[in-house]
Amino acid sequence: MNQLLGLLLAVCALVPVPLDTPPDSKTPPMNDAALEAGTSRAWALLPSAILFERNGMSHVLLGGGQRDAKYVATVKAMLNDSWEIKTEDDLITQLEWLKSEGHRKAFTRRFKEVAKLSEKDLEKSLAKLKDDAERANARTEWNNAKRALALKGGVIAWDYARAIALCRWGYAAGMLSEEDVWKRVEPFAKELQAAYASWEEMNEAFLIGREAWHPGGNAETVAAYEKLAKSESSPFKSTPWNLKLVKLDKPEKRKDPVK
Repeated sequence: MNQLLGLLLAVCALVPVPLDTPPDSKTPPMNDAALEAGTSRAWALLPSAILFERNGMSHVLLGGGQRDAKYVATVKAMLNDSWEIKTEDDLITQLEWLKSEGHRKAFTRRFKEVAKLSEKDLEKSLAKLKDDAERANARTEWNNAKRALALKGGVIAWDYARAIALCRWGYAAGMLSEEDVWKRVEPFAKELQAAYASWEEMNEAFLIGREAWHPGGNAETVAAYEKLAKSESSPFKSTPWNLKLVKLDKPEKRKDPVK
């Protein structure tokens, strides 16, 4: 009996013990560390702040929330319902479209057409519309067209802010690794900083783009922006617009910590 037991133990010792399967590199940790205000990484996420505020999501967590099953399911449903994104390939396709074209090209063509109208011509056009909401939307478009064309970056903020948001949600959904996110977000952030003069100007461009996309249906989005603009704890106040952006591949420490 002792010989049999010894033989079994010897055989078991020869069987390799399976190692823990390494986690998928694109699966983010359940609990992300909060980003430090006033750093390049914090700056790079802020163009998506209006969208994240509107959806009740965090501004300091890369994925917008702690990655429990409920939050992940919510993000995946949102990506599917709003963007028809189910896979990493779907996500990359949308990001490439936002980078190369987005809505801004069509919106800019439309703005140029509308801006040609004199106020007298506008009033004639409005008189032909029977619906008050249509007239209000048409007047808003006319006003926005002139402003959008006067901005150096036009409405690129509408496309690039959404691209940054998609990177963050893609991370939360396990479609992008943290490394992937920072690599993709960096050029969007740096182009936005070069395109506008302030957070206010960038956000104005974003809202003009939103209005062009969904005329008259932006009360919640505008309210989200106004809440951020008025709040003393607004992330726009703790991270300066003119911050010198460094590469995002590694976290950095703020040189003058928030007091």
